[in-house]
Amino acid sequence: DFIGPKYGWLSNEYIEEFRMIDEDIAPIIQKLLNKKNTTLIITSDHGGHEKIHGSEHPEDYKFPIIIYSDMAGFDDLKDKNYKTSQLRSYLKRVFAK
Repeated sequence: DFIGPKYGWLSNEYIEEFRMIDEDIAPIIQKLLNKKNTTLIITSDHGGHEKIHGSEHPEDYKFPIIIYSDMAGFDDLKDKNYKTSQLRSYLKRVFAK
């Protein structure tokens, strides 16, 4: 949360921070992928642009999401826009089945 505002979103420093995060969470992800009845959701808490986040700029509402599940399909979410409140409702519906 410090690198983007300091160096800019998608700067070399920002990308390097992601590499370090990837290395840190890789063992956790691998352990979960080896279990059954698992759903794993990875996302950021916000998006950003330039050196700003949390504004009304449309880029601040874009953030990545990775979903893996051996219990439910999420293909209908692929390439769709959503708000976090819509995602929460969606997940409730998926797992209520």
